[in-house]
Amino acid sequence: MRKFAKQLFSIGIAAFCSFCAPVYAGESYLYLGFKDVGKVYRLTSSDQNQLPTGYVFACESDADAFYVDQLQNYRFLKCSIDGEYRKVPGFIYRQVFDGLATDADWGQNHAQHQDQRSMLIPDAQNQPVFRPTGAPFSSGTGQLVTEGVAFAALEQGEFESTAGKKWFRIPNGSWYQTWFQTLNHPRPSFKIYYDRWEESDFICRESIWRGFVPGLILERQVASGRSTRLVRAQIDGAMEIMPGKEKVAELVGLHGFSAFHQPGFTSGEGDLIVHTWSGKDSGRFSLNGNPHEEKPVFASQAADRRFVGILAGGNANFIAVMGTDILHTWLKACQYEAPQAECTGAAFLTATDASVNRVFVYSKPDDCIFCFSIGHEVSDQIELVRTIKLPFAVRAMTVDKSANLHLAAVEMVPASFESREDLATGFESLQINEEQAILGDEQLSEDEFQKRKAIKRDFSGRFVFSQTGNAVLYTGYEGQTTPVKVDQVFLDKKFFARDFLIKNQSLKDLNIGINELLDMAEKPGNSLAEMHDDVPGFPDQYQQPQKVLIAVSQQ
Repeated sequence: MRKFAKQLFSIGIAAFCSFCAPVYAGESYLYLGFKDVGKVYRLTSSDQNQLPTGYVFACESDADAFYVDQLQNYRFLKCSIDGEYRKVPGFIYRQVFDGLATDADWGQNHAQHQDQRSMLIPDAQNQPVFRPTGAPFSSGTGQLVTEGVAFAALEQGEFESTAGKKWFRIPNGSWYQTWFQTLNHPRPSFKIYYDRWEESDFICRESIWRGFVPGLILERQVASGRSTRLVRAQIDGAMEIMPGKEKVAELVGLHGFSAFHQPGFTSGEGDLIVHTWSGKDSGRFSLNGNPHEEKPVFASQAADRRFVGILAGGNANFIAVMGTDILHTWLKACQYEAPQAECTGAAFLTATDASVNRVFVYSKPDDCIFCFSIGHEVSDQIELVRTIKLPFAVRAMTVDKSANLHLAAVEMVPASFESREDLATGFESLQINEEQAILGDEQLSEDEFQKRKAIKRDFSGRFVFSQTGNAVLYTGYEGQTTPVKVDQVFLDKKFFARDFLIKNQSLKDLNIGINELLDMAEKPGNSLAEMHDDVPGFPDQYQQPQKVLIAVSQQ
């Protein structure tokens, strides 16, 4: 293992105070990112006078990470593309059509008679196509390679393979004919693709907010990376544009980012490590805004999600990168069967004396968090300490230095309307059509009012229901396997309705509970429609947060 010096990372990294279920005594925050604004809420506080709970301030809408350091700085990280995309040099691996040349040159019931490729890619007309020799514009099929070589080079989602067909290497940004056929034509037409991997730089910037009513005080670049994407154009075998394929499409986009903040041993900003990658590449690391070259003690190569953190070993700290591939290796080593497990989220924790490292991994397919303990040497046996089964989907997770695991979820109450209990929980009101006309506008005596309510007639209207949304913070205290709900942020309501027709009843008869009203509406002669949204007079106010992030601050 290669080590990096302790002075780069303060000793006080997310440390255990003890292993005996401590009570969390600091502050916890939720960041909710909506389309046009980000909002920060303080859900727990060690000093209500100085730091009251509730809404704190509005900030940028699309943060990728969020931390609160010991100087009470609110720190947001955000990544954005820097510059134009450009073609990546090199090769791609494809199953190029290598059948008969006469079968290659065929499109919408005719052979090639015009070249429409420049309508998709500028100046593409008359460019060569990798296809059988003898077909128009053919440059041959490319260099033959084994399936293993091709699979090792392919990114997830890059190309759908066809069983039993040969693989070829061709230059990136090439036109080539595939084994995929167009539909609804008497004679097969084998599609031609143009695939081009492109790349661009992206920048990770940090913004720092501070104050009792926080304001922006500083912005700085803390990392950079490489974003890659695959764009594809499609035509038929006769080089004509196909219906629905009139534009170039972005097929795959690869852009990876993960960050970890280490609090300082004394009051300060602490240290920030950022990991960026694209697809299967090993990526880059930045420490406090500067390139960091030390190799991780273990490093995931997962293309979609990786999570960077810090672990301790001897007199030094080590970078670690968790992902689904590492999770499967660890579960196998611990003889735990979870074939569908994935690293949906991860959090890192290190003991003060560097004797124990813990990694918490959330697997959404299993609705479970795996808690692993590993020693200060990478060769030490990995132990699965416990599993935490969850009744909710985790949107964000972190761990504080007392070993308490903080989890965020977005929950709807009721979660659905599948049962009578759900309908009773979500019932808002009974809306009767023309109720005002039935009772009249004039001033009535109480006796006359009750008489009108007792008149039997046919009633139509709707039962109105609502779902209440909340962003909820849970804490799983050290040693416990059931997270406790700490607090929540109200996200407002969504409204639904069921239209009804109830015959030969009075308004007094309808002054009953929702379950009895539903029973009445379902009786023969009456009617009850299915649930629908867009309820007149009840506009939805609920907003689903696009981003949910947690930060904890503990002195």
